Amino acid sequence: MDKSDSPINPFFMPLIGSILKYAGSKGYDVLVSLQKQSDNWGSDYGHARRADGIIFLGYNDYDTYTQKVAVLGEMGEPWVLWGPVIPEHPNLVIGSDNEGGAYSAVKHLIGLGRRRIAFLGEPSASHLEYKERFEGYVRALTEVGITPDPELMIDCFISREDGVAAIERLMREGVAFDAVFAVADLLAVGAIQQLLRAGLSVPKDVSVMGFDDLWVCTCTSPMLSTVRQDTTEAAHVLVDALDVLISGQPVELKRIPTQLIIRESCGGSL
Repeated sequence: MDKSDSPINPFFMPLIGSILKYAGSKGYDVLVSLQKQSDNWGSDYGHARRADGIIFLGYNDYDTYTQKVAVLGEMGEPWVLWGPVIPEHPNLVIGSDNEGGAYSAVKHLIGLGRRRIAFLGEPSASHLEYKERFEGYVRALTEVGITPDPELMIDCFISREDGVAAIERLMREGVAFDAVFAVADLLAVGAIQQLLRAGLSVPKDVSVMGFDDLWVCTCTSPMLSTVRQDTTEAAHVLVDALDVLISGQPVELKRIPTQLIIRESCGGSL
């Protein structure tokens, strides 16, 4: 795991649990470790020879991270990475259909009559999963003739506090919006909290949609609509892929389908 992600991205906790359970059922013992801080941690893992194969979860800068991970392949060490699935990329990556999931979420908001949909997240080349979700957001808007408005796009880190700050910024700058699509549930939770503090109704005044389907989604009031990433299937695909690699056979990239989960925060139903 990348240390920069582990304390702040609760999506990984159920994924790790599912990996432990499924790997155990296949006879593997699993060692969970935070990424080393050495500049050469990729080769360090390879030289340590502590495992038959490695599953990597989380990254900071994608290009830098995958370059270091790729060293393991050069050393003959089997590994798979949870992240953005890029067919032309040489690395072995398993991940969700981020673009398709975001597209379905924003399309649903548009179907509810929302036209000023704010985007919360960091769609940079360093965070390609969020960039893919941004691309889904843009595709849904442009498909119906809505021009994406830069004023509605707030770059922010993945935390509840950043969700609060994003809504504060939109309101402080007088930007009109009637919906929020956040690239992660924690951002959406913060957005809901700040909207309610400002005296707005969710979803009557502003619809809110997240991404991940964390347990917290059913603990908010209103409960959070979101895009579900199937951590059980993800764990099975990751472990099976690594198992095949350990046996010396090739495996293919795989993009796991997402599911739109409609609760109270956006209004409407599927």
